Amino acid sequence: MGEIKLMNNLEDTERYYDNLANNYDYFYNDNISLAEDEIIKDIISKLVIPFSSVLDCGCGTGLARYLMKDIPCQYTGIDISKNMLEIAKNKYPECHFIHGDCSKMPYIKDNSVDNIISLNGVFSHIINYNDAIQEMWRTLKPGGNLFIMVYSRFAIKRLLSGKSFNIYPIDFKLQRGGK
Repeated sequence: MGEIKLMNNLEDTERYYDNLANNYDYFYNDNISLAEDEIIKDIISKLVIPFSSVLDCGCGTGLARYLMKDIPCQYTGIDISKNMLEIAKNKYPECHFIHGDCSKMPYIKDNSVDNIISLNGVFSHIINYNDAIQEMWRTLKPGGNLFIMVYSRFAIKRLLSGKSFNIYPIDFKLQRGGK
């Protein structure tokens, strides 16, 4: 039986996603993933005002941009994987993409981004959570929106431990068809 290796550095993470890039979108084309995408799309549509700026931390092949396809915005995606970024650039040539680490973003100005999005557990691959959160807060405009998707209720506590943040729940309703 093969050994499971934990990714504990950026090089391992980059290599892992570079190798998955060409098939990545197919892995998440099942009914559960597509249903989750609809929920995320609903949340994003309530956060992102047309023509605002969006920074997608851990953009991968561009899922967030796809989910915001009906919202005109100034989209910038950042990802550690060059191969994932190449796919995203081919899908969305009008957007701006950066090869980089979400915990070190000196190329993004202070208080310059209206919305920061990080989907699908990107934080499970970030080595220094505190640096990433600090970079997001540094670049986010006052009153801006920060949407971080984590995998468990315990992950957010670990992510924000030792910090004082206000977390506001998003009020959205799932609607069923019929009466």
